[in-house]
Amino acid sequence: MLLSLPVKPVTPTLCATSPPFSMPTSTGPVRLGQLLSMSYAFVTAYWRPILIGAVVFGTIGAFVQGAVQTHAATKFGGMIEGMGMNLERMEELSERMQAGDESAAGEFEDLMENSFGGVTETEMQKTIGMGMVTTMLPNIGLMFLVSIILTVLASAYYYMITLGAVKDPVKAASGIPKLFLPLLGLHVWIFLRSFIWIPIIGLIPAIILCPRFVLAPVILIQEKKGIMQSVTESYKRTTGYWGKIAGNIIVMALCAFALGIVVGIISGLLGNISPYISLWINSVFQYLVFAYATVFVVQLSLTIMSNPLSTVPMAPLAPAAAKAPQISATKKIKKT
Repeated sequence: MLLSLPVKPVTPTLCATSPPFSMPTSTGPVRLGQLLSMSYAFVTAYWRPILIGAVVFGTIGAFVQGAVQTHAATKFGGMIEGMGMNLERMEELSERMQAGDESAAGEFEDLMENSFGGVTETEMQKTIGMGMVTTMLPNIGLMFLVSIILTVLASAYYYMITLGAVKDPVKAASGIPKLFLPLLGLHVWIFLRSFIWIPIIGLIPAIILCPRFVLAPVILIQEKKGIMQSVTESYKRTTGYWGKIAGNIIVMALCAFALGIVVGIISGLLGNISPYISLWINSVFQYLVFAYATVFVVQLSLTIMSNPLSTVPMAPLAPAAAKAPQISATKKIKKT
């Protein structure tokens, strides 16, 4: 039943005096450089709700990840000690080996042999391996579930900002409950349609199909279509645009990756002070990148929707959006 769930009539209304994006009409989809510039202009104009969302979602994500890692480490440490091994002694020897102390390796072997007695090395590795699996799998599953929930929540929040030109973070957050289930169902259906073919014919269908579904969230929210219909419409309206969609998203992802390396170096240095600081910085940065990616994909989607290469009829824009002045890459967005 979830796959046919339509979006309730609470779609964010595009502001006539301060639209998030223009809808090009006769000039065709804008180029990559202009997409990047327009997306950056939007992010800088709406930096406050975007930053607040990144801090909130990033903090929640970092807290959950830190808690899960601490729980897993504690549980694994308890398992090691329960096997008769001195965990503190192992950590000490490990640090000495990393520092280049050759004698530490021999002491470590003696410690392992004394701890396991007559147990063979293969049996010892099997015991430790099974302990790691039983310890880590539940934690990995929990992290995966939390990651999916946070991703959908953040998607709903940033779509409210992007498609609705909402500058009030409270107002943007108030739309999350009404968009959560439709967006969750949309992501599940896109995943199934894209990756269900992998066991049969490999990754090629996923590579072909994923870019074709990029318009689905915008259609779902802006045109109030159901989940399955939004995915189908997206596939039809992206006819002839596969290369543009895939190329633009790849370039945007590479730019984010390069910036992520710089942030990773900085957070790594701060990690010497506290690993939790490093974890928090990386988590907040991920959601800032996620926000920019959402803005970029929405802009890309709107340009494609306004310049279809197929004969699929488009739903008329809302009156406010139809009257909205266009925004160029060099023109700043007027704040509301």
